[in-house]
Amino acid sequence: MVDAQRQDTGSQSRHRLEGEGLVKRLSNGSVVILQISVDELLDILFVRRLLDGEAAFLAAERMESADVASLIAESRVIVANPEPSFDGFWRYDDRFHETIAHASAKPILAKTIVDLRSKARMCHVKRMPGRFGDQAKEHLDVLLAIEAKDARGAKKAMSHHFDWVRSRLLNWLGT
Repeated sequence: MVDAQRQDTGSQSRHRLEGEGLVKRLSNGSVVILQISVDELLDILFVRRLLDGEAAFLAAERMESADVASLIAESRVIVANPEPSFDGFWRYDDRFHETIAHASAKPILAKTIVDLRSKARMCHVKRMPGRFGDQAKEHLDVLLAIEAKDARGAKKAMSHHFDWVRSRLLNWLGT
């Protein structure tokens, strides 16, 4: 038997996306997917710097050693060979941020981080040229602090990572 309460209809999904500001219903009834502006992206980075920093702080005490070791190994591969495919790096970046977010053991914090990552992807700056090796080194700094159970060091390294993400974006935009 199908649980009717658990079924998610297209209408429910659309309403949820409208509520999150990801789609908009036009006066003619059609629905369009919205893109976010660079200013909104910078605001997201500001908030993510705070949230991801706190997640790293909490993860330093809670993250499974196997997860840390796996991400450290993956980060080292990218540092050594900093030209992965864009999509491959994006998947690695997802694993890095989402694993740390979930390791915080704060479900609302983790969901907010994941939601903001999804929203940031809607920015028209989709394929900013990557300095994947630099980003992986920044990730590695966070992970080594987590591995050492250094909560303050993990938070500081994550904040530093977001400072560099913002700097790279602004340099790429020429501002």
